[in-house]
Amino acid sequence: MTGATWDQWVTTGVRVLGRARISAEDHPADTASSISRVLVISVHLSTGADVRPFPVHMRVTRTGRHGPWLVDMIEVLA
Repeated sequence: MTGATWDQWVTTGVRVLGRARISAEDHPADTASSISRVLVISVHLSTGADVRPFPVHMRVTRTGRHGPWLVDMIEVLA
């Protein structure tokens, strides 16, 4: 997905529904403050056009044992 593609969708009023699922790929060990997973993102457009699912590496972190989990990094792998 490029920025230009997103801009075109916004300009033309295309609604985008994204879904994520955790893949079975290897990942670093979880710690009390960091979780890292590979997600597969599926995008569905209101136009009915097909968009291929794509893998994303995502890391979430938190401060303290009871702090909220926050997205720390997202990297598109494909």
